[in-house]
Amino acid sequence: MYRLFTLLILTSLLVSCTKRNVKVNCCGADPFFTVFSGGQALVPNVFTPNGDGVNDTFGPILEGVVSYDMTIVNTKDKVLYSTSSSGRWDGKVDGAVFSGIVGWKIELRTDDVEIINITGQVCSFEDTDGTCPNSADNCTFENQATSSGTFDNSLPSNEAICTD
Repeated sequence: MYRLFTLLILTSLLVSCTKRNVKVNCCGADPFFTVFSGGQALVPNVFTPNGDGVNDTFGPILEGVVSYDMTIVNTKDKVLYSTSSSGRWDGKVDGAVFSGIVGWKIELRTDDVEIINITGQVCSFEDTDGTCPNSADNCTFENQATSSGTFDNSLPSNEAICTD
């Protein structure tokens, strides 16, 4: 029952975003953060696969993790990307940059031989028109992670189009 409820919530959140309204509600979900015995995981809620070298790929920021598997799914739970080698998603589907919200599932294997499953959503934001997803929209980029293991979206995103 819990899995069905989680799937229904995730699906309804994902359906609310299309390419047309991605700039309005792109960062509806909070960035993910969890602490576990011997480590932690942080996952941003936005990235910009535009090739500028800043926040171009998506993946978790981890401490105390040996490896992870990650799957990216669309609103119909179709797999868009999958890696079993601790890889990062470049935001492309069939060679083209995907713009919108997707779900993610990550299985962490910790230093303590524990397996932890986490899920959430991320916005792939191709900033082709000069619009900047920012902290006022609840958007938190990977490079806004702090050395203390949290996110601080008052830090600059370093996106060229953003004036933060």
